[in-house]
Amino acid sequence: MDCAIITGGDFNTDLEKCNDVWNYINKFLTNHSLCRCEMDIQLRRVHTYVNEPLNHYSVIDFFVCDAARDILDYNVLDPDINLSDDRPVAVRCKLAHQPVTEALEGVKGSKESKVKQLRTGTC
Repeated sequence: MDCAIITGGDFNTDLEKCNDVWNYINKFLTNHSLCRCEMDIQLRRVHTYVNEPLNHYSVIDFFVCDAARDILDYNVLDPDINLSDDRPVAVRCKLAHQPVTEALEGVKGSKESKVKQLRTGTC
């Protein structure tokens, strides 16, 4: 079974600006074959952190994944009402699912215990 990884959040550093934290995060992404989800989308340098009174703008919120080909869309939202300095980021991706019966093959126990293992990740 192939597994894809997608995670995101506030990285608290502008990955567009080269510094020690940028180097550390990029090294981690490279070592784990991860990439930023927006890199193949026609969206560049849309600020995800906006503090107009302080005149601070940066790109600090990201999604990263191991299968960029499965990212269909990536958007930085600018809602009318937002109580945060961070703008929401949305990712739309292609998902493949495996029928439950195939996922249960090779798992020992009753059908009920197999479903419990799938739901909780425990035995």
